[in-house]
Amino acid sequence: MRSINLRNHIQALQVLEDAEMAVYAKAEAAEAGKVTKTQEEQDLSAFTERLSGYLEEGERYSAVDCFFLGYCIPRIGKEFDLLRFSEHICVNIELKNRSTEETVLRQLLRNRYYLRALDRTLYLFTYIATEDRLYTLKNGALAEGSWEELASLLRLPPETEVKDPDLLFRPERYLISPVYTPNRFLTGEYFLTGHQEAIRTEIMQSDDRLIGIEGRSGTGKTLLLYDLYRQWIRSGTYSKREAAVVQCGGMHYGHEILLRSGIRIVPFEQAQNLPDDPALKILLFDEIQYLSTEQMQKLLEHIAETGIRAVFAWDPLWAGCDPEAGKTVAMLREQESLVRFKLTAKIRTNSDTAVFTECLFDLSRHKAPLMYDHVRVIYTDSEADSAMVTGLYRAKGYLRVTSDDSFLLNFLEEEPDSAVFVLDENFCYDEQGHLSAKDGSRSVQTLQRRISRVRRRMCVIVQNNPELFSVLISLFA
Repeated sequence: MRSINLRNHIQALQVLEDAEMAVYAKAEAAEAGKVTKTQEEQDLSAFTERLSGYLEEGERYSAVDCFFLGYCIPRIGKEFDLLRFSEHICVNIELKNRSTEETVLRQLLRNRYYLRALDRTLYLFTYIATEDRLYTLKNGALAEGSWEELASLLRLPPETEVKDPDLLFRPERYLISPVYTPNRFLTGEYFLTGHQEAIRTEIMQSDDRLIGIEGRSGTGKTLLLYDLYRQWIRSGTYSKREAAVVQCGGMHYGHEILLRSGIRIVPFEQAQNLPDDPALKILLFDEIQYLSTEQMQKLLEHIAETGIRAVFAWDPLWAGCDPEAGKTVAMLREQESLVRFKLTAKIRTNSDTAVFTECLFDLSRHKAPLMYDHVRVIYTDSEADSAMVTGLYRAKGYLRVTSDDSFLLNFLEEEPDSAVFVLDENFCYDEQGHLSAKDGSRSVQTLQRRISRVRRRMCVIVQNNPELFSVLISLFA
């Protein structure tokens, strides 16, 4: 995305038809382009004209140059009306035709949450066109904005090195996990994506008895599940006596912190009889792929007998690579009354790493050669060399990942930023293009579960397996 000059943009809007403006906006911003609607166009014009009254004649062009219009953080869906960058500074301006102070404050606080990750001094404003009024955020509170201050900020030379905001924003910073970063969840240092918010609203407004939330690791299904619990308790829809989160996988330190804060979390082993509790009205089950078909069958029967509500969350990737987990999820999906929601965009994982991971385990996912900037594939011809390369990457902060099932639960307590792992002679691709183990072990399933949790970078060491190495190299441009 390229920055634009607001005065040029407005002048173009005034003389071009809608179809022509769409073409111009695409050329102007080097992407789909922001084509303002009639009202937005008028608000943008009103803001620019009002601002010009605080600028000298020679500044009225330069001060509105290098603005990013309608920038949206990839995979998050958070949009900003106007962004401008100077050295160590970010100016954000939101444009509204009409609004309330409560709405303006809520939006600016949300903007501050996303923008502070840039590690710049932030100046946040909102202009309400019908009131011809400028607001700003001061120490977390809404205050009257100063046009003189805004004009002074825009006189500063723009940072021309910022050619694309995508290079500044890392989407994986923003979607936290209540289990792996419990303190950030408890203090409310998070926001849901637009997709998550839409699902939450639909679930909270419905009377559905069986609800399913499907999403791979990193899509935010656990965050959505815990946020639903929090919203239901805060709104008074359910009391803490009437609601509980059931953890179907292992419990660890993150769950303990959440428990101490007052969130009712129950390990599945202790939750078998929960549906019989007359006070209970809703159960939220996380990671149901860990349950056996027998446990799921008994659970569904209990829920049907008592009539309580249940929300289930699961990872389809795990269900797809583990036959028993697949049967458990299939049993739930077969329930006619189940209302299912699907989270698809991986947020906590870098985009090219996520795509590579999918292709690594299923070649049918590969559509065209890509440049995976955060993935390295290295070849070694011996276990000793693999160990040395692994050591080098561990020194760079990469976590060593193995396909040994005995360490699985310990690994799942982490969502590593970077990981290094070895694919030796035991690995190959079957006729369907799925990564397989020649010895028939569950090493592929174990590795897949672990690799799906890597957030940003990975190094794949292919050891003495030239056929596999050739296939992996073919995935790159």
